Amino acid sequence: HADAVHREDLAAHLALDSEFHSAIAVGSRNSRIKDELDKLRSQLVLLSRATSTTPGGMDQSVIDAHEAIVAAIEDGDPSEAGHAARAHVRGVLYLHQGRPAGGGSRPLSPGNAARNM
Repeated sequence: HADAVHREDLAAHLALDSEFHSAIAVGSRNSRIKDELDKLRSQLVLLSRATSTTPGGMDQSVIDAHEAIVAAIEDGDPSEAGHAARAHVRGVLYLHQGRPAGGGSRPLSPGNAARNM
């Protein structure tokens, strides 16, 4: 995913971003989360495309946000994983609204978005 972001390959980024979110849902072993994600998939693709083409929407901060979520999962820390996921979602929403998360230059960074929680 990092390679696609650094190459600014929108199609690859969108496909890998979708795979990432699907893997999180499947890995949760919670059929309700997977079902809800499936219901929202078309809307999430539109949101991802819109935010990815916004300045700052497809940069290292996307990778940092995803890596923070994965690190917390790998560490077996559901509280931190939830915190990182909420920060990522908040950052995406701020970016979609045209506001940088946390007032920083890296809108999707969990640290910047977390300051707004």
